[in-house]
Amino acid sequence: MRQIPLLINQSAQPTLLRSVVEKVIFQLYQSNTGLSIEVYCRFLQTLIELSPSISKETLSWILYSDDERKYNVWIITSLIKFGLIPLEEFDIQLAKQLNKAQVDPQLIEFSTELLQNCLLTMHPITLLEDHVLVINALKRLQTPKAIELIQDLKNRMIRNSQDDTFTLRLLLAEWTRVCRHSMTSDALYTHFAEKILSTTTRDTERLCFFFRLCTETCIELYQPVRPQSIDAYTKLVGYMVRLQDDYTSKITMTTHVLSIVVLVLAHQHETLNTQFNQKPFLKLLSSLFIELNQSTSFAFSWLQLFSHRLYLPLLLSQENQKNGWTICFKLMKAHLLFLKTLLQHRGHQGRQLGPSEKAFYQGTLRFLVVMLHDYPEFLCEHYLSFIQLLPSECIQLRNVILSSFPRDMILPDPFTTTLGYMATTSLPPRLFIDEDAYYSLEEDHEDVFQLKELDSYLISGKLSSTITKGVMHYVKNDHDQYDLEKIQQLVFYVGTKGKLDTTKSLSENPAIQIYKYLLAHLPTSHERYLLVNAIVDHLRYPNSHTYFFSMTLLHLFSTQTEFVKELITR
Repeated sequence: MRQIPLLINQSAQPTLLRSVVEKVIFQLYQSNTGLSIEVYCRFLQTLIELSPSISKETLSWILYSDDERKYNVWIITSLIKFGLIPLEEFDIQLAKQLNKAQVDPQLIEFSTELLQNCLLTMHPITLLEDHVLVINALKRLQTPKAIELIQDLKNRMIRNSQDDTFTLRLLLAEWTRVCRHSMTSDALYTHFAEKILSTTTRDTERLCFFFRLCTETCIELYQPVRPQSIDAYTKLVGYMVRLQDDYTSKITMTTHVLSIVVLVLAHQHETLNTQFNQKPFLKLLSSLFIELNQSTSFAFSWLQLFSHRLYLPLLLSQENQKNGWTICFKLMKAHLLFLKTLLQHRGHQGRQLGPSEKAFYQGTLRFLVVMLHDYPEFLCEHYLSFIQLLPSECIQLRNVILSSFPRDMILPDPFTTTLGYMATTSLPPRLFIDEDAYYSLEEDHEDVFQLKELDSYLISGKLSSTITKGVMHYVKNDHDQYDLEKIQQLVFYVGTKGKLDTTKSLSENPAIQIYKYLLAHLPTSHERYLLVNAIVDHLRYPNSHTYFFSMTLLHLFSTQTEFVKELITR
């Protein structure tokens, strides 16, 4: 078996692999013992890995052909076990056959026996989510075999004499299947969430039982590489909370969800002791915080939970820096995005901040001050993404973030230390670049200068009309308006790519030439202020970036007009 794939690869006959695969499938369906079925399935798995086209043809026959010979329970079970059948598509095609007006009794028998082999063994090989459509089709058929299967599934999940665990578990499975499709519309999500609400909110006990069932199921099915069950459940919670009529109902439902998570966590920790796995709970809680942050009524509670003295230190501990810092960044990003939306909405309406909005802003400011005191390295590394999420009017929040510096650094006296000292001792800072929020100039933009042209200019210093037109085009958005985010990106890119040459005048520096060109050609004082502000954003603790942008500002202040000097002073 190991030599045959090698011989096929060395063969010059293009049809050899297809012939061998057809022969293996024929022998597979002639097999009568479990051992021979497993051997042929393993061999088939090895063969179809050699050619995507042969794999596609083989799966097409299993999934779409009307050949009744393929409905062999033990063979299909073994193919599923070896991962040779895409379960979601197989579920769709089998359900179509079961939903026809005239259904072959042998097909019903095949479907029920297949689900028994997959779901009702001591070690199930699939999940309920993989067979949602077939189970619903069998429920509608109401044949003796189908009724017996559904009852067996209910008995497997039953917890007391009067609960309907199977019905609720099937609802969660259906929701998870819906969430797997990227093209699902918001209207469909809302309609499905309303259906689940109508089923589960008859009384508080039933609702809490549903949340408990979902939580325990998500924790049980959690896999680090496939966290779809947790993602689907948190999305469901978000929709259910947003569908509540008033603030009190939203808070009550959120309290139920989080309380049940804590209870399940405590129970598993006490039961499993040293075998307790904390990762699924971390994923569940962080996903819930991000999802619930989209509900404005939950904003204050979300901030309180995020900044809790028992939760935040776990995320930002040095031992958990790789995963914890990533999760904390996502939570902070969601928080600042919400604050930005809140402030922009107020600006569009032309009104002052209300009492609740002021309280939320002050809470954010206090939280950042705590972060500055206890975890300054986190702010240092992520400052670039955070300041881009803040409106230019949020001067206090911006200053708190930019004033962070590593705890192991002793800052020099600014009144006695010269920039020359910084030039000889500063190193590049350690930065985190958020690829989702901070676009790269390496992306191809229509009618915009290419990256290699900009890089060659930063090396040679020869300014051309292509560069100047490309720069002015890049800093505009799709509505032909100047975009703060793109201005920040351009300022950072050319500033960090450009090098200060001590043998030449600063006026010859390519990056500074771009800044001067923008100051001269941006149409209004507001856009020029945004440009200067984007430069000032990189004046932090002593490092190579701070040195470059400090020299840039001093040069601009000494060479530009009085108006630009006023902007820099401002």
